[in-house]
Amino acid sequence: MFKKFSLISLILLSSGCSFLANEEKPAPSTAQLPVKLDLYISRASLRLNEFEQYKYLGTKLFWECGEIRGGRPTAKQQQLIDIPAAVQSRVNEKAQSLFDKVVAIPELNLDPPGTTGDMFDPGRAIATIQVGDRKVDVKTSFDAVQQGTKETTADLLYIAKALRSATGGTPCGNPQFYGLTSE
Repeated sequence: MFKKFSLISLILLSSGCSFLANEEKPAPSTAQLPVKLDLYISRASLRLNEFEQYKYLGTKLFWECGEIRGGRPTAKQQQLIDIPAAVQSRVNEKAQSLFDKVVAIPELNLDPPGTTGDMFDPGRAIATIQVGDRKVDVKTSFDAVQQGTKETTADLLYIAKALRSATGGTPCGNPQFYGLTSE
């Protein structure tokens, strides 16, 4: 009797262990975690100092644009919109790629963002990317992003174009932002 009980217990215990082992799921990689992204770009001309700002939340995008007066952004247009799945996929992929690059090489040696806001200033491009509970910041000049000559600035350029296109392509009536077009 003891042998039968031991044998049955052993079978149940071993099958239970394999059942539990199959139930365990691996920790999600950063590629499976939700991506959030804030992107702020600004540039000045002879007459104006303008900005565009995007807050990407996966399925939603809050965007605004306007002028900078006295060092403070003043929104002329703002909207919260749903993002098409195709745009979500492309933005997630590029944001994840940029996030991974910044995590791997924290000092990216990018051009510094502009500071004066006059027409000779290279402008600003500031991105904060959050994957899961980790955040990274990328700060560079708008001109460097618009040229997109480095991998990181090319990723930012792609993201900016995709987000601009999600707005309908003409934030504040501008089909381009100092050379930056929509997709």
